[in-house]
Amino acid sequence: YWLGKCSMHGFGCKKDWEKALSYFTEATELGNAEAANEAGYLLTNGGFGLEKDAEEAFEYYLEAAKLDHPEAMRYVIRAYREGIVEDENDDLDYWINRSEKLNIPENYAQIGMMMYEDENYEEAFRCLFNAFQGGMFSVCPFLSSMQIKGEGVEVDTHLAMCYLRDGAKGGDETSMERLKLLFPNEWAQLEPEIKASVNYRELLIEFVGALTPEGNQEYFLKLIDA
Repeated sequence: YWLGKCSMHGFGCKKDWEKALSYFTEATELGNAEAANEAGYLLTNGGFGLEKDAEEAFEYYLEAAKLDHPEAMRYVIRAYREGIVEDENDDLDYWINRSEKLNIPENYAQIGMMMYEDENYEEAFRCLFNAFQGGMFSVCPFLSSMQIKGEGVEVDTHLAMCYLRDGAKGGDETSMERLKLLFPNEWAQLEPEIKASVNYRELLIEFVGALTPEGNQEYFLKLIDA
């Protein structure tokens, strides 16, 4: 797996995605979910000596999903949902249910938005709320809007404001803009605290960019958001 990462990013060697894929393939055969997911990424995007292949990419993502890789599972759900591959024997429902059991905020958010598109508002709100509880503040504007409109829940403008407040404190720009527009008095009270928190977050991100190797940056950025 790590040999694949080196070839993927050009760490200590020439960047070569075809060679990276061969390493990831070996690691996948040994049950490494991260390797399978990375192989899917390479084949989805192509480049550096490797041709795109959406069908093969899906097979790697599917292998990673079978090993409960959350990102790969989201890709598999999207592939079935958007018709990239055929949905046979209720595969989409199976992966939605399995994805939700992982209790991953991003997975809850994906399922919640799908439920919202299907106008299944109660389930949509439940999933988006679970994503919020897991620290995903980008869903706060959706929760607030649903609370104002009474979609899947009773109308409650105070709770709507609370979601925007929490989202703004978490650094979500859309939450800040809507809090400022819809609840100006609350915004005036929270603005100094929110700006201080956002500035601190931006400073940490700057440090990660300057001091951390590219391959490890995503990990540290997730820590900052947490």
